[in-house]
Order: sequence, then C-alpha cells, then structure tokens
Amino acid sequence: MSPHNTAIVADTHLHLYSCFDLCAAFRSLASRLQRLSARLSPGAAAAEGASPIVQLGFLAERRGCDFFARLKEQPGPLLVGRCEVKPGPESACLVVQVPEGAPLYLFAGRQIVTRERIEVLALATEEQIPDGEPLADSVRRAADSGVAVLAWAPGKWFFRRGRCVRNALDSVPPTRLLIGDSTLRPRLWPTPRLTRYAVARGFRVVAGSDPLPAAAEEGYMGSYATILNGPFEPERPVSSARSLLLDPTIVPRAVGRRSSSAEILFRLARSRKGR
Repeated sequence: MSPHNTAIVADTHLHLYSCFDLCAAFRSLASRLQRLSARLSPGAAAAEGASPIVQLGFLAERRGCDFFARLKEQPGPLLVGRCEVKPGPESACLVVQVPEGAPLYLFAGRQIVTRERIEVLALATEEQIPDGEPLADSVRRAADSGVAVLAWAPGKWFFRRGRCVRNALDSVPPTRLLIGDSTLRPRLWPTPRLTRYAVARGFRVVAGSDPLPAAAEEGYMGSYATILNGPFEPERPVSSARSLLLDPTIVPRAVGRRSSSAEILFRLARSRKGR
C-alpha cells in the first residue's frame, strides 16, 4: 500500500468495557467506518491516486481498563468470536480482522481525568499517565508520549473548568494538541464556544464515538469519526497515525452521527444504572 494520499477514516475516542461483546464491538467499528468512508466524494480516492481506505480506531482507556494490554499479551493471533486480533508491526498497535471487512488498525491510548476533572486523551501510546494531575501537566505528558486531545464532555467545559480549558488553549501551541468532539454532544447543539475559539486559534478538531460503560454501547463504535487524507505506511502504523493527526496541513473532517438530547439522557441513565 502506498504511503501517499491515503484516505483514512478514524474513530478517535474508543472505549472497551467488560460488559461489551468484543467481537460485536470490532464488527460495529469496522462496518460503521466502512459506511462512513462512503462520505468521501465518489471516486475521490481514485482521482487523487489514493490507496484503499484505511480504517483506524484509537482507544482512550479509562483507569482500570486495560483491554489493549490483555489482547496484546496473547501469544500469536487471537480469535475473539469470528474476529482475529494480532499484534501490529509497532508496539502500540493491534490489527483486527473482521469476517466481512478490511483490516482495522487499533491503537493503544488512555483517557486521563485531570485535577480539574477535565478529560484529556493520550492517543497512539502505551504510556500509563495518572489521573489527578493539573490540566497543563496532563496535556504535556499526553503530547510527549503520543497525541494529546482535549476532549469535550457534557458539562465539563463550563464555568471554572471552562476557564481552565481556555487557559490551556492560550498556552499550548496548536501543533501539540487536538480538540475532541463526540456523540455525547447533542446533535442539534451548536459548536461549543470554546471549540470555536480553539479553531480560530488554529487548533484542529477530531471526532469519536465515546461509548459508555453499558451493554449495547459497543453498537455506537464507529458512529462518529474523522476523515483525513495523507500518508499512511502499514509497516509503521503508529508513527503514521501520529503524523497524520498532528500534521497541521491535514484538515480533519467529522462524519457520522451524534446522539440526540433524549438519546444521550437515555445512554447516561443506562450507564449509571449498570455501575
């Protein structure tokens, strides 16, 4: 596969939980990303000399969740239902083969809750970054180890925490940090004020599904994602993914569907009930 002008579709905010059917999760992710890739204008990939569309999934595992490590520790290819999981050519990557689709690259990553209770994602890294540190330190550690994402979350970018987010946007260069959007931002809500401020300052926005810890939430994986076009080398998937996300000349485009307000309330209630 050529490393040039590759069409990429990526879910940049994934979780795996013990209540999930892992094969169903992988199949949902792969099939939804495949459908979203059709949002590329017909024939665009061929017209631009692009390779077949590459599907990427970025885990952002919470404290106490280590599915990537568990899957990686298995000797050789692992069958999860009808899905095959095998180590990738770089340490922070697994390759998942679903029965009816193309290979899916699944990357390690963490979700960090800062001292201010703001969410930071560290993507494409196996670094274990602790919760509870100041926002500035969490962003720095995430950026140093992989790709740092300041993730929008319901109610967490307002008032005092909103000022902390703004301070981070004023102190971190756009080449070191991305802004994250998710299905948990209601479909009819306008772009958040701080997201607009970030974009005006040169920050780029990536989208992800952000499934919650409840049965059936694996069906949301791949429902909201990011399309990019740029170099990707299958022999260096982690390095390529980091470069793609951090390249200021590559403009991410959100595709897919966020949840409605009523759907989000139902999802949050179901998640709380399951704890």
